[in-house]
Order: sequence, then C-alpha cells, then structure tokens
Amino acid sequence: AFIKLSAGVALTIAATSFRWVNVIWEFDWLSHNSDKWATGYYQYSAWFFPNVLQERELFLYVLASWLFDISILLTIGLSVPAIIYLVNKRDERHETTWRILFAAVITAWFAFFMMAQPSKFIWDSIPFLQKIQFPWRWLSVLSMLSVTAFALAVPKVLSMFRSRERLFAYPALALVVAIILFDITQIIIPSNPIPHAKFSEVEEEIATKPMFEGWWPVWARHDAFTLNSKAYADGRQIEIFNLEQASRVVNVASGTDTDLILPSFYYPHWAATADGQPATVSFNENGVIKIPITGNAVSVRLYFEEPMRNVIAGWISLSVWLGFGFLLLLHYARDFTPWLVRRPSLEQRFDNG
Repeated sequence: AFIKLSAGVALTIAATSFRWVNVIWEFDWLSHNSDKWATGYYQYSAWFFPNVLQERELFLYVLASWLFDISILLTIGLSVPAIIYLVNKRDERHETTWRILFAAVITAWFAFFMMAQPSKFIWDSIPFLQKIQFPWRWLSVLSMLSVTAFALAVPKVLSMFRSRERLFAYPALALVVAIILFDITQIIIPSNPIPHAKFSEVEEEIATKPMFEGWWPVWARHDAFTLNSKAYADGRQIEIFNLEQASRVVNVASGTDTDLILPSFYYPHWAATADGQPATVSFNENGVIKIPITGNAVSVRLYFEEPMRNVIAGWISLSVWLGFGFLLLLHYARDFTPWLVRRPSLEQRFDNG
C-alpha cells in the first residue's frame, strides 16, 4: 500500500509539474503576493464555512456567503450514500469498490475540512496556502469526489436494501432535484445576460481594459498607462515589425545613446538582441521594458523565452498524461481484443498443469 501510495504521489507531481514548477519559481514576482491582496475581501480568514457567520458590509458579499454555504452543504450531502455503504459493508473493505469509495469520501471530507473554520490553524501556519486567498477553492475538490462517490454508491445502497429501496431512492432523488433547482433559480435565472448587439462592445472593452492588478509583476506601476503607450527612444525614429504577443522587432534610427522603452511590463523571461548581439533587458521606474542602445541605427529583437525548467516540466507532464491515456486504452481494449487478454499468472498455469 505504501509503494502504491508513493507511486501515486510521484505520478501526480509529475503530471502537474508543468504548472507548479512555474508557480513556485515565480511566486515572488507577482503583486498578488503582496499584503494588499490579503486584506478585506481578499482575506482568506473571512471566507471559512459557515460563511454566513462572518459580518459583511456589502449585500453582494452577504448573498455570496449564503450561496457558498448552500452549495457546500448540498455538495457534502452527495457523500451520504457512500458513507452508508462504507459503514454497512465494512467487512468488505478489501474489495475494490469499497476502497475507491473510502478514498473518495475521506478526500472529499478533507476538502470540506479545509473550507471550514476548524482548519484556520493550518491556514494561519502556512503562508503559501494563504495566497490561494479563498478556502472555498477546495469546493472544486469536494464537488468532483462527492459526485463520483454519489454515482458509485447509490446503486450499491439500493441493491443492499431491496426491501426499502424507496427509503433511500427518494432522498437521493430529492437531493439531485434540489441541486438542479438551486443552480437554475440562484445562478442561471438571476444572471444578467448580455444582448447580442452589445456583446461586441463588452468584448472590446475586456480586450482593452488593463488586466487585474494582482497579476502584475511587483515592479509594475500605474503611471505606465498615463505616459507613452508606444515605443520610444528619446525622440529617435522607430519602426516596429513582426508585432506579436511574445516577439517583436524594433528598428531604431541613429541618434544619441539612450534607452529603448517598449510598452510592456518587464518580466525576467524577456530577452533581446541588438543587431544580433545579446542586449540587456531591464525595467524603468514604472516597470516597463528598457533596453540600452547606442547612438548608431540598430535593430532590436525582443522575445519571450521560457526557461529550460518550464520546458522540461512540460515534457514530463505530457509524457505522464500520454502514459495514463495509453494504460486506459489498454485496459478497455482487453475487453474487446482477445490477443490483448492478460496471460495467466504462474499460479494459474501451475494449477492448470
């Protein structure tokens, strides 16, 4: 069991390395890491279940508290059939179904614990966890495993209590109907649909509106939006070619030695060349990209280069996911392809003479 658990943890880490490697390495570069995004509405301690016990100033937050709590209660209710099965079939705990349901329920309730007030001491002692902001982000884990446990357990429970099927079937059906009604009446109907004629305006506004400040690098400043919005180099003539999100070529006419300023926030993975030679990329007082250039006419190429660690992590994750897919196909192919049927074990061959 320990070997299988270790293998599962290792495969999970490898499969998700494309994400967590980037997050851990660049965590301190984001404004989201500052105290500004850990107070008030963004304070993690203000969103523990039950949320309704927290005093809110705005009605929108009060409504959100009720919606979160109802969602959490309905979701945790989906694990009840699995608990009934586990308790009544505890003598069969070595069976595959029992073990899968046990793992799902334990993990789901751990996610519920991480959303609730009793887990506050864990959040208080792990600063990195606090940057997740909201305990109810664990609701995604709770939802996935509770639904899985519900789907697996209900048929088992009904087969266990054939003489009292309605006693379990009706509450299970009522819970599903309650979830559907909650989604329709509290999420779908109250939503504010955008008319088709206005959608293009909203889309354009989103595309041109500055991104969420929490995702800015820590050296970025608001003044960057009030100054030059185009590339400039102390009055020297500039032409920009191959303008892309992660690459561009800037031709600068001759003049005095100066800095080429490009209207993009600096990030450590930006690299540049000047007439084919490596150039230094840094940032000015507003966090915008700055490249020193000489007085000669120069062609500067700016490009975003992912570090090798991210590339390696991406290939590792891709390989693991392809391996998962291959094993899954192989598992189901055995049911339909006779030549893929597993060879008998040594014990079976010995018993068969």
